[in-house]
Amino acid sequence: MILTQEREADAKIRLYENGQITMTFARCREISDDHKEKIRQNGKVKKKYYIDNSRYRVITSSAVNLFRNKRYNVIFVTLTFPGRITHENGNKCFSKFIDNLNNNYNLNGYVAVHEFTHAGNSHYHLLCDLPYIPIININRAWNFAFSDFFSGSSNSVRLPTGRNRSVVKNLERCIKYVCKYFAKGKKYYERELRYYDARCSFISHNIVSRPRLIDREIFEKLCEKFEIIVKDYEYCKVFYVQKVLKDYDEFFEIVNKYP
Repeated sequence: MILTQEREADAKIRLYENGQITMTFARCREISDDHKEKIRQNGKVKKKYYIDNSRYRVITSSAVNLFRNKRYNVIFVTLTFPGRITHENGNKCFSKFIDNLNNNYNLNGYVAVHEFTHAGNSHYHLLCDLPYIPIININRAWNFAFSDFFSGSSNSVRLPTGRNRSVVKNLERCIKYVCKYFAKGKKYYERELRYYDARCSFISHNIVSRPRLIDREIFEKLCEKFEIIVKDYEYCKVFYVQKVLKDYDEFFEIVNKYP
């Protein structure tokens, strides 16, 4: 579908924290009554969750938000189970674990993705903003979270290999963790169309990324400064800003310079 300049002139342009830009166009025709009824009926169907491009954009942008607004240290850990557990029960354990961190360990924000290994074992990759806590305490808290299903394990919380690799010290590394670990759920969806009955990503309310509307002047300045890859869809375009992490401060300086 060829997009006319007239449609682009009236488009809403949204900027995400991870550097992606969407340009959304108004529909060119009214929605029929039959289509409205179909939308209402789809809303009653049991939800299936997956990580598509739109959800992944929110996850990566929220990870940027988490690091830029951190109060303590951003750490990366993997939460595992001693045995197999359903997706829904795993999520109940995760919620119990997060409540514990909020109430007793001053958790300031988190982004997490739930996934399965090829063998079917469930685990969570977690980025979170926490004061210093010995890993044994975090492991004990996670063991308590799944105590209704399994006995405890001394290494149910896994850290990245290497000295002090669990502490995320710069924004680029933060996004590399997201791309390496969190993107696996997106790849499984694209390759196998793997849907879930339970949620597969979790973001705390205080750091969830909400895109900002920008005007055309800011958009054009960003296009002049950065290399852009464009993907066309029926009612929108998505602009992938290349190498934005290397010039992240300059990226948002342009955004704030032209209000």
